[in-house]
Formats: sequence, C-alpha cells, structure tokens
Amino acid sequence: MFCGIDVSIVPDFEANFTSGMKPFDGIDTEYLQMKYFKETLVILYYDDMEVVNPLGSHTKTHKLGMFYFTLGNIHPYYRSTVRHIYLLSIAYTLDIEKYGIDEILKPFMNEIKEFEEDCGCEISVNGFSQYLRGSLSVCCADNLASQLLGGFKALNAALRKCRWCMGTQSLIQTEFREQYFLRRDRNSYKKHVNTLMVLYMITYPPLTEFLAILF
Repeated sequence: MFCGIDVSIVPDFEANFTSGMKPFDGIDTEYLQMKYFKETLVILYYDDMEVVNPLGSHTKTHKLGMFYFTLGNIHPYYRSTVRHIYLLSIAYTLDIEKYGIDEILKPFMNEIKEFEEDCGCEISVNGFSQYLRGSLSVCCADNLASQLLGGFKALNAALRKCRWCMGTQSLIQTEFREQYFLRRDRNSYKKHVNTLMVLYMITYPPLTEFLAILF
C-alpha cells in the first residue's frame, strides 16, 4: 500500500513532512503520548456511494464502499490535492454487511502493523528510497460510517444513536445541550464490555474461556 506513495510533488519534503499535523483537541491524550504521533500519520477515509439513481429501484444493489487514505504529516496545502489522496479499496456495501468491515480492512490493518514496526516501510522520496514508520491516526467518515467503523449499531433504529454520548433516541429529540447527556469514555466502555462478558458467560458457558482471552 505505502509503496505507491508519491511525494515528489512536495517541495522540500523533509521540512513539510514534519510540519503538517499538530496535536489538537479531540484526540485521546494517551494517544498523543505515543511515539507514533511523532512519525508518519495515516488518515483513513470511508464513505458509501450510489452509482445509480438514488431515487430508483436499484438503490443499494450497486452501492459501493469507498476507502481512501492520505498522510497527516504533509502540510494541508499539499495534503488536500487529489494527487495525495490514495484509493485504498472499493467494496460492495452488501459484501461489507455480509462479511464485516473488519474482513474488508484486514489487509490494510496488517500493513499498518508492519508500518508500526521498527523497520517501517520503504517508500520513494524524490527518487531515493527511505524507510518511514508510523500508525493510523484518524478515521474520517460521516456518522453512519463512523459507527460502523467503531463497532456500534449503524442503524437509525438503534436505541443509543450517538457514539459520543449515552443519549437515547427520545432524549436526543427533546434536549439539545451537552449537560443533559452522559458522555462515553474509556471507563464506561470497559464497564459495558465487562457487563456483556458476564451476560455471555451466563448465556453461553462454553464461551467463558474464549471471552476471558478476548477481553
């Protein structure tokens, strides 16, 4: 994947590569302390698109999931150019629903793991080979796609529609200020996972050992 990156269009690549993305509000502070943040930052983008008339009878049949990536270290002036937005994968939305988005992104995540290793990946910079390492930093998507990437229910019928708070469908319709909503955080996530693990252990005793390893 990263072997196809072409940065020859960026003048003074060495200077621009490290001056692009800076720490900003909204990213986990623990993540900011990771050494990957000081190196190559991969930005993933995902969205679905229709290739037929959205009001016609064949909608969703030919719907496609589009995956792109770019590098966050490159200055926004160059990062926003089409030449630096790379097509990662195209998949039928029906296949994503059938096999799961994890299966679609498995090759990409395997390369990300390789990218995180000490040796990194070799890319060409102005005709010279150079080894870079880093990690996935941001996933950009709309609300529906973000919930799918995060493992949340992506349906409009979900009781708790928001991945940022615990607001229910009825509460979202009547309250519009942050103080009325309980935000999701790392602790609440662990609590929910532990609750699910206990319920699964009670319902499916043979899975107890597997879930203990998984969580």
